[in-house]
Amino acid sequence: MDRTNRLAIAAITAFATLLVLLTNASGVVPTPPRSTPLTPDGPAATDSGCHIGFSAVGASFTQGNAWNPMGTRLPDTGLDGSSWAYWTDADPDLELEGGWALAGQTTGDVARHLRPEWFPEGTHLVILLGTNDVEQRTPTDEIAPHLDHIADTAGVPAEKVLLVLLPPNNQAPGATRDLNAELTQIATEREWALLDVGTAMGDGQGWFREGATSDGTHLTEPWARFLGESVAAALRAEHCG
Repeated sequence: MDRTNRLAIAAITAFATLLVLLTNASGVVPTPPRSTPLTPDGPAATDSGCHIGFSAVGASFTQGNAWNPMGTRLPDTGLDGSSWAYWTDADPDLELEGGWALAGQTTGDVARHLRPEWFPEGTHLVILLGTNDVEQRTPTDEIAPHLDHIADTAGVPAEKVLLVLLPPNNQAPGATRDLNAELTQIATEREWALLDVGTAMGDGQGWFREGATSDGTHLTEPWARFLGESVAAALRAEHCG
């Protein structure tokens, strides 16, 4: 099976997973209560025997509450449920083994800071960056070179890169939508896998759905969990086949 077909299957499987996670028996997509897990403890949470080591690169969505002004080197035992990477790592098939995150960083900031030794050989790379570029109005034509530099520094081939589209942003819904379109083109041109979680988090107008955000930009813990479990599902679909 060629790369294009595998990407299509991964995208379809990930989208189906989002629907399973969010849709109840009546077909309505509900807002999950903060105290309710977004996935049940069942067969999907058991060890399939497929092991995927991954490295995470990002800003506040990734660092969560594991604040360190110098950035959080991953894996880090200080991660908690406010970080999507915590929930991806909780999947029996997935293991967080490298990467770096620091709140407030743009793609350029991260690209300049990363070191090759922070990424184990053979790792998969998950990138979630761009919200701070929106807020700092980074020209969109600068984003692609920064992301290329990140992937090159990590030493990860195209077939092991997963680019996650941005969640909504109540402060800049239009600019976030535009950057997501640019990120989609970047991933397509490089044959990186692409995951859209923002659609499920949004209200259809570019804003967060009720209960998904704590401040208009950052995620509530149930939705950080949703993001992390969606990343795990996408990686399994792409690589555990």
